[in-house]
Amino acid sequence: MIVDPGRLIDALTSNGWTIEGRGRGYIRLKIGAVWVPVITDPTAPEYPEYVEAVLATLNEQARIGMAARRALEAIEHQPS
Repeated sequence: MIVDPGRLIDALTSNGWTIEGRGRGYIRLKIGAVWVPVITDPTAPEYPEYVEAVLATLNEQARIGMAARRALEAIEHQPS
């Protein structure tokens, strides 16, 4: 999936990610200990690869978050 870099950056920053750095042609965003580089030029040859890497990182973090949430729910529902 190819996502416009502005849309990707907006989606990340509006959901808790912060801009941690900028370089020539990219912005580095971070949440917790996880960071991702977002290339700002969608015509760059490496852009599709980087977008796929960002999306893979987001999917992995979503799975980790769901597993942590289920574990917390299980702990909360255990009798004392």
